[in-house]
Amino acid sequence: TVGPQNQPPTIGAPNVTPASLFTNTDATCNYPTPVDPEGDSTTVAVAWLVNGSVVGGATTTLLSSANFSKGQTVACEVTPSDPYGSGIPQLSPAITVLDSPLTQPGVNSTPSSPVEAVDALVCAITAASTDADNETVTYGVSWTFGGAAWTGATSTTTWTGDTIPGASTSAGLWQCTVTPTAASINGVAGTASVTVNPPAPVGKLVFVTSTRQNGALGGTSGADAVCQTRANAAGLGGTYKAWISGSSYSSSPASRFTRSTSVPYVRVDGALVANNWADLTDGTIANPINIDEFGNTQTYSFAWSFTRVDGSQGLFGSSSEDCYGGNCHCNNWTITATQGSPTPGSAVSRLSYTNDDWTDYSFGNFCGSQYGLKCFEQ
Repeated sequence: TVGPQNQPPTIGAPNVTPASLFTNTDATCNYPTPVDPEGDSTTVAVAWLVNGSVVGGATTTLLSSANFSKGQTVACEVTPSDPYGSGIPQLSPAITVLDSPLTQPGVNSTPSSPVEAVDALVCAITAASTDADNETVTYGVSWTFGGAAWTGATSTTTWTGDTIPGASTSAGLWQCTVTPTAASINGVAGTASVTVNPPAPVGKLVFVTSTRQNGALGGTSGADAVCQTRANAAGLGGTYKAWISGSSYSSSPASRFTRSTSVPYVRVDGALVANNWADLTDGTIANPINIDEFGNTQTYSFAWSFTRVDGSQGLFGSSSEDCYGGNCHCNNWTITATQGSPTPGSAVSRLSYTNDDWTDYSFGNFCGSQYGLKCFEQ
């Protein structure tokens, strides 16, 4: 009996992925399921071609990146078979191996706390870019200041333009961008930002506390400790005391403070408060003491005081009367009682005022309230 001739299977065209094939990426051959007219079982043989030549031993759907280089072409060929014979081979479109992308460089800017017109800014590469093609990597550096491209002077420490001279720096946000390049192809840039600080104010620093506390301060020494703690938290340096008085002259700023005869009193933002002690205690100040230790404007109304414009203790010091005519210092800043009569109270100052109310504004049964402290560097 003479049977019909075998009809071999057929298969559609394969393709190679990924479509963007790099030198550090393996290639995969994808193909459709073969069709056999007689329903016979089928198999598929895979062959790989690099630059048109068959890669020996590469017979799976995965081709290692070790078999090709940048600029070469990669294609795969598939041949379907059944138990009686092979079908027609199908060849994929060839794709070109691309330049491997550079890794992003690590970047930082030094110093970490630069000062305007003093410290130079250096953009440093902390982690070099790598190139899977083993090509030479170079770097380009650019700067922005306040979000705008910097077109002023630069100098070179390691890479061209990686340094802003100290004389050119202004207070504000600076950012450097480092772009890696290999074989004329740019990689992903790395960036670093740094804030340049204005020069430190010249003078004895003055601030109002960002925190508020009740009248049980632990005496004037406890109030001084609050000021010192807040100054330390802001990294201001120096010794600080509170503008606050108890019942005696010895507890007042006029007695406790180191009086400045020539150095001005300035807020931490640089604004003048007074030229010296005499100017501070003449009844008015140049600017309100409403800037806290971090340079932020505080909007609450009152600070503890019981201090007259000359720096001495307030008018009322009796411990047997209430604050309306008597004890206005919360029993030397040790209690929080606010009700009843006689009940010690407190005298307060205003934050936003520059007349005598900056220190001697009003009095009442306030000891349980939460107010700030005005702090002066000694």
